[in-house]
Amino acid sequence: MLWADPHHLGRIIVNLLTNAIRHAPRGTEIVVSATEIERNRLVLGILDHGAGVAVEDLDRMFDVGWREDAARTSPADHDGVASGAGLGLSIARGLARAHGGEVFAEHTDDGFRMNVLLPFGGAPDHT
Repeated sequence: MLWADPHHLGRIIVNLLTNAIRHAPRGTEIVVSATEIERNRLVLGILDHGAGVAVEDLDRMFDVGWREDAARTSPADHDGVASGAGLGLSIARGLARAHGGEVFAEHTDDGFRMNVLLPFGGAPDHT
């Protein structure tokens, strides 16, 4: 059982999916998965088949206002999808951390994957 605010969990997933849709190569699929790892930890993964960001930017991409290419100024630069203000990934990370989790990105053999790591099991300890 995962103890999470459903609105906040939905916001995390929507923000990561929006990012994947915006940057995935046209005509490719996006794969959403949930996997138990370690003890009492769940990884929600969103994989797209794009190249992702440079390795040195994997953590920076969650900073408020960060955008991969600062030269992008068009409000609709990718098939009519607005490029955003660089807030979605930062919000996703903040909400995950508020739930005792984390958000991180990685390059895989299949593409670029955004992961939400969350604790699960018993009710949260609020002592």
